Amino acid sequence: MTPEAFKQALTRYQAGTASPLETAYVERWYESLPDATGIPDAEMEIIGERVYSKIINGIKPAPRRYIFLLRPLLKVAAVLLVLLGGFFLYNRSLSPGKKAPEVFITPGSEKAVLQLADGTLILLDSAGTGNLATDGGTQIVKLADGTVAYQDAGAVPNGLVAYNELQIPAGGFYKLQLPDKSMVWLNSVSSIRYPTKFTGKERRVIVKGEAYFEVAHNKLQPFIVEVAGKQEVTVLGTHFNISAYADEAVIKTTLLQGSVKVKAAGMDKQTRLSPGQQSIWQARAGITTRNGVDIEQAVAWKDGYFQFDETETTEIMRQLSRWYRTEMVVDPPLKGQTFSGKIPRTDNIEKILNIFERTGSIRYTIDGNTIKIFRKR
Repeated sequence: MTPEAFKQALTRYQAGTASPLETAYVERWYESLPDATGIPDAEMEIIGERVYSKIINGIKPAPRRYIFLLRPLLKVAAVLLVLLGGFFLYNRSLSPGKKAPEVFITPGSEKAVLQLADGTLILLDSAGTGNLATDGGTQIVKLADGTVAYQDAGAVPNGLVAYNELQIPAGGFYKLQLPDKSMVWLNSVSSIRYPTKFTGKERRVIVKGEAYFEVAHNKLQPFIVEVAGKQEVTVLGTHFNISAYADEAVIKTTLLQGSVKVKAAGMDKQTRLSPGQQSIWQARAGITTRNGVDIEQAVAWKDGYFQFDETETTEIMRQLSRWYRTEMVVDPPLKGQTFSGKIPRTDNIEKILNIFERTGSIRYTIDGNTIKIFRKR
């Protein structure tokens, strides 16, 4: 939410026309540090009266669709981080007699396991920088920024190509530089299998989960991303994102730059994408194309955010489950309810859940590592 949008939300709040989430936004903002915003005292008094009245009389139930825009607010950015679910406000928002659970669920971090051709496993988050191993005529190193990179170390032993696999657990992410200098970012619960050297007429990798690619251009050796048994993406050099989780019914390929060809496994027909387009693979429907997609949303995870655009509650909770290493149980009546917004992936899980709870649409309980989401009645 921009400063101008925030001012408009304040105006609508005073007029009684604010949406449920704008209402929660303003009320939590006011309860925190209002003098840090530069709002005139007289206007603050008017807002304060409305806030007090709303708190005393209760907030009306919210409709089935809710939109929240969590954008930096320049001078009040630090205030809003507290407002959007800080521990202090979380405790204050608890109803009488509701005890705050002891929760030790933390956000994900940079972690991955590298499996070499001989089955050796290297825990990358605990490995030091420098040389990690030599495999298939390639030296594997961990750079200062944590990236795993492959550097040519001579001929392939016995002429046999070696394959490595980078595996990302729940609550992890990692960055990889392939032997051809292409860059890959991997999201939680994802993996990529690739040769330690690209030989032959193509560069082929196999992906599970979600990955963002910046492919090095080589017109003589096309780059192919395979989602085993489902689809292939062929490129020469481009930037794109693939989301292909086993627990999702679709595979989404979103193109940011360049051009790619997408085809369903076992089919000859190819669909060419241009920047801003997204292909959607479904088991029965095959591949369809969407135009004018929000590419920022598609790669928000890579930049450290959750970003939703009328996204169903169940899909949102699956994303949270992968990142926070939790089991999410969603109440069936929530099916079809959507949210929009942008939330930092560094936020504590209670902060994020409290944002949803404050819309008046859901409630939640936490029992150990299990989070249950209910429709608020």
